[in-house]
Amino acid sequence: MRRRRTVHRFFNRLKSTIDCWLWEGRLDKDGYGIFGKIRAHRWSYEVFREEIPRGLQIDHLCRVRNCVNPWHLEPVTSQENTRRGIQFRKFKTHCPKGHEYTGNNVYYHPTKNFKTCRKCKSLQMKQARSKVYPL
Repeated sequence: MRRRRTVHRFFNRLKSTIDCWLWEGRLDKDGYGIFGKIRAHRWSYEVFREEIPRGLQIDHLCRVRNCVNPWHLEPVTSQENTRRGIQFRKFKTHCPKGHEYTGNNVYYHPTKNFKTCRKCKSLQMKQARSKVYPL
């Protein structure tokens, strides 16, 4: 009976899309759902699939951090999870605000292996300056 209530509480915090189960409860600073004292996607995988092998992380195959659909999750090593994240970022064509990563609008960070949108960075700098030096 207690487990049924817990599963019911879990599903009350979801918004289903065509593919993903989006967590609408509390999120941590990295955008992952929190359910009780653990991350919601880990709880979902262990309840609906199987126990996560010791030392492995859960990778979101859909690349959506607040997705808790257990069939979008896969246990992998830390190294594999990092590699997959880098591969995904390499093939992004637009920044989160929708600016295209082309020509002069893209800055490649030399050591951290990621792209930055120069338009967004410029807007951030203008906003920061306006707070320091109000007009």
